[in-house]
Amino acid sequence: MAQAKNLAATEENSSRSLSWVIENGPPDAATSSELPHVCGLPTDLEAQQFCEHHDLEDTIHQAVDLITASYRSASDLKLYKETDPDIGESWLVIDFCVQGDLDQIEEEDEIFTQKWVATMPRDKDGLVHDLVRIGFDILS
Repeated sequence: MAQAKNLAATEENSSRSLSWVIENGPPDAATSSELPHVCGLPTDLEAQQFCEHHDLEDTIHQAVDLITASYRSASDLKLYKETDPDIGESWLVIDFCVQGDLDQIEEEDEIFTQKWVATMPRDKDGLVHDLVRIGFDILS
């Protein structure tokens, strides 16, 4: 089921990236280096502003540390803002790629999820907030 969610997110991200390239042209080396970064992750101005507005830098740092510690093959980490058009809620997504044996990836994902839930910031009602979400693509 997690793979189906990740596949849907990948398709959505691919179309978002493609539409950006169609409108703006492919980024050249100078443009890519000038893109905003949050906690070392490439992003865009909209995600950077969302992160600053909600004071999420520590959460992003914590997530990146957990990802790199939990997934041996994590690569191509990036950050973007996603919005549900039906309800107008927004959040940041840390997306990355993993490679390897599916059983190993499932183990790594289970360990990551346990640590992530245990360390995620909570809102005033004690519920884990979902302003930062994690997604990954499995490379063959």
